[in-house]
Amino acid sequence: SMESIPLLLSREQADLVAGRFSLGEIGEVSRVTSGMINPVFNLGNRYIVKINTMHEGTAKFERERAASKMIEEQTDVRVPLVVGIDGKRDIIPYEYEVLEYCGENVYEAWETMEESRRMTLVKEMAQNLGKIHRIPLDSFGDILSRENLLTNYGEYFLNNVHNAVLLNEDVGKLSSGTIHQIKTILAESEIPGLTLSPRLVH
Repeated sequence: SMESIPLLLSREQADLVAGRFSLGEIGEVSRVTSGMINPVFNLGNRYIVKINTMHEGTAKFERERAASKMIEEQTDVRVPLVVGIDGKRDIIPYEYEVLEYCGENVYEAWETMEESRRMTLVKEMAQNLGKIHRIPLDSFGDILSRENLLTNYGEYFLNNVHNAVLLNEDVGKLSSGTIHQIKTILAESEIPGLTLSPRLVH
């Protein structure tokens, strides 16, 4: 529930995190409130702590680390160093990761930024995103798992839609008539024109 999500990282918890990862003196602890989905905390402008309250049991941070490694190895886009991932839940009751601090939050800096700097920043972000989009993968699917992966996007798309239909059938969300129509379409469809190549972001 939302009530169980830690709205604040206590100083005691932050010091325990610092001790676990040998971070040294961490300074002031503050919540990063802009542009974030999960709770994120700034440890003295030296480290960032991200807490996974939204996707329990999904290896979210391991996937992020794998993607960051690919970006670092195949592009010149700067990615934050992953100091460590902790899933013990004895300091914080969720999995969390510690990252190096890479600079000021763009969301927070935007309002006071000069227009020329905004335009430069947007251009840099677009260029970096383009570089990430061009990182090739050998197949579609989970970046951590190499099982049951597909190289054809049409097959990948149909497989995911098929699984979604089965799930809705199991929980009774769709009428039997609707499910029959969808299954008929899936059986007959070849998804013409879908010739996308596997990339890091899709």
